[in-house]
Amino acid sequence: MTCTGSYTVDQGDLDAGSVLNVASATGTDPDDVETTDTDTEEVFATQSPAISIAKTALDSSYAAPGDVLDYELVATNTGNVTLTDVTVSDPLLGRSVAPRRSRSTSPPVGP
Repeated sequence: MTCTGSYTVDQGDLDAGSVLNVASATGTDPDDVETTDTDTEEVFATQSPAISIAKTALDSSYAAPGDVLDYELVATNTGNVTLTDVTVSDPLLGRSVAPRRSRSTSPPVGP
C-alpha cells in the first residue's frame, strides 16, 4: 500500500529549523495478532535571517543653532525567521532609539 500526504509548514516550523514527522502502520495477521511499525522523517528548513534599516530625515533643512532635526528609523525583518530582541541605535540620536509603536518581528507574509 502506498499513501501520500501533505503538511503545510508554518512560521513555528521555520523558526524551529525542521519538521519531524512520525508515521506508523498497523495490521492484523491471520492469527488476529496486531503488528505495528513506525518510521520518522525529518526535513530541515533553509533559515535565512536578515534585517534592514531605513532612515528618513523628517526635516528638509535647518537654519539656526538649537533647531531640532527629527528622523524616522524603520527596521524590517527581511528574512524568513522570527527575530527577537530587535534594537535600533543611532550614535547621533543617542545610544538606543525608542520605537514609535510596537512592530512585529516575524517575517513579512508573502511568496
